[in-house]
Amino acid sequence: SLKTPHMGETITLRWKRFASMVAACRDFRHVCCVYVIADPSTRPMYIGCSESKGGLDGRYHGGTASAVDAALHGSGNLVFVAEVARGGCDPIEKALIWSEQPPCNRRFKNRNHSSLSADSLLHEGNVPAFKARRRTP
Repeated sequence: SLKTPHMGETITLRWKRFASMVAACRDFRHVCCVYVIADPSTRPMYIGCSESKGGLDGRYHGGTASAVDAALHGSGNLVFVAEVARGGCDPIEKALIWSEQPPCNRRFKNRNHSSLSADSLLHEGNVPAFKARRRTP
């Protein structure tokens, strides 16, 4: 079961990989999550979260996911998504943006706005190529 992260504890993120935002939205329709849009080598280009919208479908509703897919078409870029407990998306998103410095994020790059450190995140599954990455053995 997922729980809201607190400073000093380890949070496990189980990542799933998708070739399109529409497919990711289908699987994470009403699920709080963090997501990464990555280049073909899986390096994060953009990091976001869906908590305030109640899931990816709320975040990318009304055809917006299709517009993202149109922009991704032919690029080889990928979408990675990990479920997060309600209340945990924002600090995890900010910690990842701070540690990864993805080129397409504009906010949260000048200082760490999170109560969490990227070192507290443990990654499992189909994981993007994070610079600071802890994986299960």
